[in-house]
Amino acid sequence: MAREVIVFEVLYSVGDDHPQAHGGAAGDGSFIFRSRSRREAEAFAREHAHPYGGPCEAREARVPARLADRWGV
Repeated sequence: MAREVIVFEVLYSVGDDHPQAHGGAAGDGSFIFRSRSRREAEAFAREHAHPYGGPCEAREARVPARLADRWGV
């Protein structure tokens, strides 16, 4: 079995006036911020909007180490 690591993810969106407003995987300006640091992810979440309204939150994900490496975290 592949080694797993913990990554904290925050689903967030950018405003309609942002250059990436039509970017992201769904083309709707939503993105995922990822960090190995819970503190960093929670701070990021406080400063951004959730694509479907309400506050963002940092969620823990256990992912294969090779995937985290590909994401640069």
